[in-house]
Amino acid sequence: MCGLKRNYEEVKLSLHENLINILLNDGIEIHSFVHSDKSIEIFNLKGIITSAPKKYPNIPYQICRFNECYHNLVLPFMDKNNIQYDFFICTRPDNFYFQYCLLKKIYDWDINKINIRMRRYPKKLDLIYHTGHIDIGNEVVDDQFFIIPKKIANIAFSIKRGNFPIIPHNCHAWGEGQLTDLWNSNNLKFKLFPINVIIHNWSHDKSKKIYNDRKKLETF
Repeated sequence: MCGLKRNYEEVKLSLHENLINILLNDGIEIHSFVHSDKSIEIFNLKGIITSAPKKYPNIPYQICRFNECYHNLVLPFMDKNNIQYDFFICTRPDNFYFQYCLLKKIYDWDINKINIRMRRYPKKLDLIYHTGHIDIGNEVVDDQFFIIPKKIANIAFSIKRGNFPIIPHNCHAWGEGQLTDLWNSNNLKFKLFPINVIIHNWSHDKSKKIYNDRKKLETF
């Protein structure tokens, strides 16, 4: 979990009840690692950083946090305890998780691609596959929630650009666009992933329309 703590205390129950407990009930072992500005209480916390990450030009601040979390907390813990993780669930402290938010079991998660929602996509998508605002165009990822398989973790958490072509789009100034560019440059591929999650009190949903639309999905 990486990002400013913000209103984590208001959403942590939804995280534990609607995501973590669901995975635990399926027999999944979970270890948590945090990079934030303040201390955060979360299930089975194994490491935390509360200092600001180092910034790099044209690298999204959020991925800078994930990079430090992965290299300074996760990898040392794995080496020390001689363990491997199959997947890395990447989220932020202010995400709210609706009931039945996790719409795919772990055996359906892609082991070769980044499991992720979209901000832009060549065609219209159902709400579970995007942030709530979806533009038509070349792929631009959503940076609010994604799952990285172990096979590509070292590359996905890297802040080093590769030499592969960057797919053109009109969002290169956005954090999501810069993250897409970084992953494009390292030839990483994306798998649409359905998850019913929204930033709590999201500034881009002041009318609560997206929240209410997502709330309706709890009847699945």
